[in-house]
Amino acid sequence: MTIFTAFLFIPRGVWANASANGKLLQVPANQSYSFLMAGHLYGFPGGVSQYPASTFLANLNKLEKLKFSFVALLGDTVRVANERSFDLLHQSVLGKISAPVFIVPGNHDYPDPELYEDYFGETYYSFRVGTEQFVFLNSEPEAATSSSQLTFINSIFSGIRSDSSIKNVVVFSSRLFWLEADPALIKLATLVNARRIKATDRQLWGVVEKELKSLEVKEVYLIAGDVGVESAPSVLSHHQENSNFHFIATGLGDDSEDAVLMGIVNEGNLRFEVISLISGEVDELENYTAQLWADLLPDPETDNGAGRQLNIFEKIWIILLRKTLWAGVLLGVVMMMGLKLIKFEL
Repeated sequence: MTIFTAFLFIPRGVWANASANGKLLQVPANQSYSFLMAGHLYGFPGGVSQYPASTFLANLNKLEKLKFSFVALLGDTVRVANERSFDLLHQSVLGKISAPVFIVPGNHDYPDPELYEDYFGETYYSFRVGTEQFVFLNSEPEAATSSSQLTFINSIFSGIRSDSSIKNVVVFSSRLFWLEADPALIKLATLVNARRIKATDRQLWGVVEKELKSLEVKEVYLIAGDVGVESAPSVLSHHQENSNFHFIATGLGDDSEDAVLMGIVNEGNLRFEVISLISGEVDELENYTAQLWADLLPDPETDNGAGRQLNIFEKIWIILLRKTLWAGVLLGVVMMMGLKLIKFEL
């Protein structure tokens, strides 16, 4: 089978700075291919494991059988950024995936930019495959509006505008820096993992939006990974009315709702499938709407987003399901045992 290698634009011009596992990106010459997307890879914030989410690790062999051309990991790949965690990420995920893996940093990955770049290279870059241009951005506050990234954004979108053969533009990031793009999305800020919109989100979106609005004849997909923890679904999809903008998010919480996305390209047409990692029960991506998320927001006169008053038994059940409750109980037991031992010794 004939293959061709995709062209990459990387600020330093070094191949290894893009693919996190050193694999070369190749796709069939007929330009039909697929790619996998997963965000918040480390999973549940309250855990202690240095490994990625167990839901992802348990399904890695199954996902490999899908024969995707590349993988995009959308930030927070590790719980704590250190050499041990990054080494385990390589051993458990990057080294086991046969396709090239591309990463954007999340806040958990990026407290030490130098350490991150030692392992993964540049934090922003772009490549072209067939009729698609993929752009990876560093959305973390300390780097989102750096002069170097802004210069990159201006340069790459200038090239996209002038190339009529590009049909789809996909912009990857960790943070949902684009939430203020639409009133339907703004109100969801408390449901994403970061829980709020930062000033740098607004600034980055202001720059990116200006560039994207000049791409009227191309479809634009903004895909982020900072979702999936406890209070919201692991997938979000919103098509802005009367525009070519599609806003998508996918992330893991290491729970029964975990899912990843598969992008499938056929003759310039891009579509997405939701792949469940646990339950097997998933809907079409288009049904994970902003309104579905908004229904989870608390109602001022009720205890849940569905507008129904919870009864006392439901309230108790929700409390019992909270991991923080049992962590507190365990800590209390340990402290009491410690006090008893001290008293005994005295």
